Amino acid sequence: MQRWGRLAGALYALRGELVNEIREEAITLSAGLIGEDFLVTCLSKGSIEYQQLFAPSKRLKVAPAAQFYFDGLRVTNWRHWQAALNRLVRYQVRENQLKLLFHYMQDKQPSQMPGEITALYSELAHLIRYQYRGRNTPIDMLAIRYIKNHS
Repeated sequence: MQRWGRLAGALYALRGELVNEIREEAITLSAGLIGEDFLVTCLSKGSIEYQQLFAPSKRLKVAPAAQFYFDGLRVTNWRHWQAALNRLVRYQVRENQLKLLFHYMQDKQPSQMPGEITALYSELAHLIRYQYRGRNTPIDMLAIRYIKNHS
């Protein structure tokens, strides 16, 4: 969070000023979007563009003490492995959702965000392709299958 100036993992609070701006512009987040933190990062920086995820912002203040906590993976517990796999697939689905959303939002105002993220699945499915990514390939395949099943 400190390095890239991004919000992550619901470890953020929004100032009333930003919330009022979002309300005034009638911006609503798409239902079904996994992990709104990257999108809220962009909104706090002024536009919905992929490049905004990495741009510095005077509006974002990161508390150095902010940290994640999660229980470790026990290699002998298959339920832990299942939870880890589900989390990886979910993160990949989120990455694909953001790819679709950022593409869709080119030349649009934030208030024109689709009501449901699944509306983009069939319209922009051609942007999501199977590709070899080493050990992440099976995760990608499961995420793409999830999106295709929900389109």
